[in-house]
Amino acid sequence: MVVFPDAGALLDQALTQAGIRRQDVNITNVVPTQPAGNDFSKHSGDDVAAGLADLAALVRRLKPNLIVTLGNESSFAAVPGWPSRSRSIFGATGISERRGYLWEGIQGTKVLSTLHPEDCITPGYTDKNGKFVGDPSGIN
Repeated sequence: MVVFPDAGALLDQALTQAGIRRQDVNITNVVPTQPAGNDFSKHSGDDVAAGLADLAALVRRLKPNLIVTLGNESSFAAVPGWPSRSRSIFGATGISERRGYLWEGIQGTKVLSTLHPEDCITPGYTDKNGKFVGDPSGIN
């Protein structure tokens, strides 16, 4: 049985392979709490609303040159008009087709949309020991 690393470990490894020190970037979640079963749809509407407000405040405070979103929910939060099956963050969709593009995001910040590391924890992206292989920019 092949054991793959968790998404955070894969993100750390991808950052290292790209020559980016984790302490040089701000990594956050749309909602700072983990829902039951790590299923975003299990978040309460109030928690999501608070998380979105906190994210907007963080962007105002940090004034980043670039936001890299990892997955549908963060892309929905950062890119006005991101597609959704339900017109809310809970139905956000389209990351597979829209990954790797630059968007104009909240507060005029550039946003690069990409897959969440959890979506990359599959054979083909990691070796038999679960180590991420290849150039992180080459993930399809």
